[in-house]
Amino acid sequence: MRMMGGKAFLKEGVVPHKFECQGRLQPLTENRMVMARKRKIQEILQEKENIPENSSTSSSNETHREETEGVSLFEPPVQHKGLQVLMPRRSVATQTNFVSLQVDVGCNTEILEAEVTHKNNPPFSPDVLLSSDEEEDCDESKDYVPSTSEESEEDSKNLPLIVTRELIRNNPMRYIGFDSENLEMVNLLSNKISYRERDQMMTKVDVVFLVLMRIRTGIISAIIADLFGISVSMVSRMLSCHIPVIASCLQGLIRWLTSDVIRRRLPHAFKAYYYSVETIIDCFEIQIEKPSVAMTQSMSWSSYKNCNTVKYFITATPSGLINFVSTGRPGRCSDMELLRQSGYLECLREGTTVLADRGFKEIETDLVARGCKLQ
Repeated sequence: MRMMGGKAFLKEGVVPHKFECQGRLQPLTENRMVMARKRKIQEILQEKENIPENSSTSSSNETHREETEGVSLFEPPVQHKGLQVLMPRRSVATQTNFVSLQVDVGCNTEILEAEVTHKNNPPFSPDVLLSSDEEEDCDESKDYVPSTSEESEEDSKNLPLIVTRELIRNNPMRYIGFDSENLEMVNLLSNKISYRERDQMMTKVDVVFLVLMRIRTGIISAIIADLFGISVSMVSRMLSCHIPVIASCLQGLIRWLTSDVIRRRLPHAFKAYYYSVETIIDCFEIQIEKPSVAMTQSMSWSSYKNCNTVKYFITATPSGLINFVSTGRPGRCSDMELLRQSGYLECLREGTTVLADRGFKEIETDLVARGCKLQ
């Protein structure tokens, strides 16, 4: 006896229950259900062929009901799924009807049927008007003119400049160093500069904003170019052209106040121990591009900043008002050398008290020679 392509060895006393002479096995329960369903459908179809064409409507309905019932005896429940798609537009909303998907899970093969019902819904037409609620949301203005591509490109190009203007006007102290009360000075400075607006959106006020923002924040030219919507080369030209003009206009604000005015405006922290202090001195450095000449590169090298710089000497009152700024010197110049060359000592009055840091080591000798003292 062979079983599954090989010899079968049975134990003693065991009787086999499958032999080659048995033939085909009986179909499974599921196959019997399918075959019974097919036979039932064939009987129903034969009955429908035997019915005359002029039969009444009631007999046809009964036959249809019997057919449905006969099929449902052996057919599992049908799953119905609904699909709804809403595609909103500016003035017309498109909605598809429900599509029923019927899948026969009783057979081995799947039958996919799609039906679009139009019982209550007429066919879609683009001219169909919206409901009353949706019509209120639409723009019924007859004066509406769609924007052209050129206008949209121009608006997107000027958008960074518009945003930057709003930022500066909302917080001028943060971006240009002016408070809201003195913002009118920007208009006065714009009248002093020479700038031809041409076809660009930038005005003279925007040029002043650009220069003051660079001085106030110290951000690089590439970022300023992005904020104002212009090129980096144009930013460089504006800075080199308009900074000297604005500096000459604002130079008159650097004043040396009298001792009485300084003492009346002393902060509370100075009134107890530093009542006689009139000026606070210091030096600061600004990084520059590496010079091409070897001698200039050596003279401008700063060991403190570890780069090429320009050094300035600056003084301020205890209340924070700047009252003296020297001209620039190479970064290698020492603080004392810069102080003596700046002309600051000639501005001191007798009896003035100066507040300095430890960088000015030999300044006390120069102050005593002029009748002043170091705090």
